[in-house]
Amino acid sequence: MVQPVITADIAANVLWQEGKGGYPADDFVRQLLSAWWAADQVNAARLATGFPGHAAAIELLRQPGGADRLRSLAVGS
Repeated sequence: MVQPVITADIAANVLWQEGKGGYPADDFVRQLLSAWWAADQVNAARLATGFPGHAAAIELLRQPGGADRLRSLAVGS
């Protein structure tokens, strides 16, 4: 199975959405992330199918130390 890629933009946008740094996304991604945080597990899984990188970033953010790891990805390291 191929691991989803968390790009620098995805990392920064997810961090921004949660007020943990990064920078804002475009309107579509901002609304996507808002819907994601409002979604129940079934609908979050549906979103993950179409946007696996975002799903991986959100999951990482929820882990201990995840925000720091996303910050590293956001700056390309």
